Amino acid sequence: MAMVQQDQPCRFFPANTFVQLLQKAKASYELPGTLQWVDHYALLVINDISYVRRRGLETSVLVELIYYRYERKPLLVKSN
Repeated sequence: MAMVQQDQPCRFFPANTFVQLLQKAKASYELPGTLQWVDHYALLVINDISYVRRRGLETSVLVELIYYRYERKPLLVKSN
């Protein structure tokens, strides 16, 4: 992780926790602000994406996140 070695701000999230955070933000109409907050980090790491349920609500917030960060900043998604 070269960005960590270069003192770039990075953030690690367990996938379930992060999806819940995004869902709460979307329910309270604060998703754009939450995405801007997450965009502060040069690298965003989402771990154990395989544990996220594949329902519309869970996947829609992840798609919005991916769309938001696309071609802007790195996003690393891990699955065990």
